[in-house]
Amino acid sequence: MEYHNRKEYQIVYGLITVLGILNVVLVLIWTKNYLGGFAWQEDPLHQFNYHPVCAIVGLVVLYGKGLLLYRTLYYRGKATLKLLHTATMIVTFILAVISLKCVFDSHDYRLVPIPNLYSLHSWIGLGTVILFAFQFLVKQPGWATPPPYLKTQPIEIFIT
Repeated sequence: MEYHNRKEYQIVYGLITVLGILNVVLVLIWTKNYLGGFAWQEDPLHQFNYHPVCAIVGLVVLYGKGLLLYRTLYYRGKATLKLLHTATMIVTFILAVISLKCVFDSHDYRLVPIPNLYSLHSWIGLGTVILFAFQFLVKQPGWATPPPYLKTQPIEIFIT
């Protein structure tokens, strides 16, 4: 029996979807009600609040959905799935970059600037976005045209 026909997969996928939505809602409530809301560069302290929201929406929820597109929408054509997957990953990358910009701006534009990249969390986050971009750039030619895919497949298996 294939994985997409199993009831367990559908139950777990539904549970993960609900938990992802709940995660986003709770982070939005937390940043709006307990951290003072959102602002852009005019208020660096509140600009930082975009960071957890963009990180959760992009790198947790959308990235997970993008990975499971092939298993969830197995009945769609391969070209459609590739397009949806690529679009999801592009949106995820954009949200990750916005998240990083908010962190750097909130540190740099304060009255007394805070040093950037001073914690392990910041280095891991920056490394994650850099590796995500590297993976996307290396794999993109293989997705766009089928014949070169066979030549890049060993590289893709290694970096996935």
